[in-house]
Amino acid sequence: KVRNSLRFEIKKIQRESMITTIYVTHDQEEALSISDRVAVMNRGKIEQVGTAWDIYSSPRTLFVADFVGVNNIITVSTCGDGVAHWQDISLKLACLERRPAGTYKIMVRPERMSLGTEHGGYNVLTGVVEGRVFLGPLSRIAVAIGGERLLVDALNSHVVSIEPGDPVRLAFSPEDGHVLE
Repeated sequence: KVRNSLRFEIKKIQRESMITTIYVTHDQEEALSISDRVAVMNRGKIEQVGTAWDIYSSPRTLFVADFVGVNNIITVSTCGDGVAHWQDISLKLACLERRPAGTYKIMVRPERMSLGTEHGGYNVLTGVVEGRVFLGPLSRIAVAIGGERLLVDALNSHVVSIEPGDPVRLAFSPEDGHVLE
């Protein structure tokens, strides 16, 4: 509780005093919550600079994606038409629409995936629940698909009866995939 209230106070002091503040922390939640701009460093070099929202929602590199938050990273191939292939599944990904044919690492955050719903018929995957972790208002559900694991964050009220071993469908919007360098 104290840390959370201090975050608001630090941000308020920064805003009111209108001074530039450099705050060094390894606590990602703290960095994202009090910063106007964040610099993610890798071995002493700046990997990416941006707003907290940009760093979280649009990491440029695999390192930044791994470092900030939890995510699903899949390797897809495309013929350059915005349709990607992962395992034996075709995926529609807006982030690939203007990219040349090739192989790409795609990130989708667990909170951008949903269970049992479809996003216009795109990106619907079938798998088996491997496990479930209770996180207060939501659960993080691990779903096995073709030997790989994807994570889905879902409100507990929506997944009351889901248990390990259950077959499930999950989906994500074509706009929720993000290309990593």
